[in-house]
Amino acid sequence: MRTKQNLKTKLIRNPFVVFKSACLGRNNKKNMKQQKEKERREQIRKLKKKVSQAVSKGFPGCSAEFSGRGGSMAPRVRTLSFRVHHDQKNQFISNVIWLNPEYDGNITVGDIIAMIKESNN
Repeated sequence: MRTKQNLKTKLIRNPFVVFKSACLGRNNKKNMKQQKEKERREQIRKLKKKVSQAVSKGFPGCSAEFSGRGGSMAPRVRTLSFRVHHDQKNQFISNVIWLNPEYDGNITVGDIIAMIKESNN
């Protein structure tokens, strides 16, 4: 059976129980930032997958090699870049192609071909 003395010592040993509601606001903001960052990473992961699938369908024996995000040559601050790499010849068949990482639509083989033509001109 618990006595009042035992409950007091438990509260002292675990001081966060008493102040849990006061800390909730700060942690909630931090969790929201983490959630937004997680959603952004997931969106980039999906975009990379779409591009890789379209490149492999449109150019057999080739793969999309993702370079990075942003940079001094990027048209926008937050961008994602890739090049199409021919695996057998060990050379690139396109220049750098910049993508908006917030793009959520479909990417078709025709889109990839048009991007490659535009980047090589």
